Amino acid sequence: TCKSRENGKNSQSNTIAVNVTEFPTTTEQQWILDNTQQQTEEFEQLKDIYATEIVAIKGPSSYSFTVYNEDDAKQSIILTIKCPKEYPSKSPPSYSIHCTHLKQIPNRNSIARSFDAVWNDNQGEPIMMQWISEFQEFAVSVFSHSANE
Repeated sequence: TCKSRENGKNSQSNTIAVNVTEFPTTTEQQWILDNTQQQTEEFEQLKDIYATEIVAIKGPSSYSFTVYNEDDAKQSIILTIKCPKEYPSKSPPSYSIHCTHLKQIPNRNSIARSFDAVWNDNQGEPIMMQWISEFQEFAVSVFSHSANE
């Protein structure tokens, strides 16, 4: 509460300090909405194409994609994807890979390099179609590698 003197009278006013950095600006709000819309559209496209392989974990921003071994349906490799609010405009998704039948996934660095290359070549654009394509090829190589052991 502040007290001031106007025209010979005492007056009181309430002042509220607001840290404007706590609230997103209109531009930032639009940027987040644009990213969210692109993530939703991309996820819907992926669901249409890969209905049995993709599972939503948390809406369009977090999901898993599974590739099954054609020779042994008990074997699968799972790509779990989490899209930050900065994706696709500024940041790539984060991911993890899990394999049901191997303790260590061979050539894991090759898929990381592929994902990095796709992001670097398409920064600011939705990239999950390319990532999933790269992941499918990677999964086939892992299955063939494990069959040769």
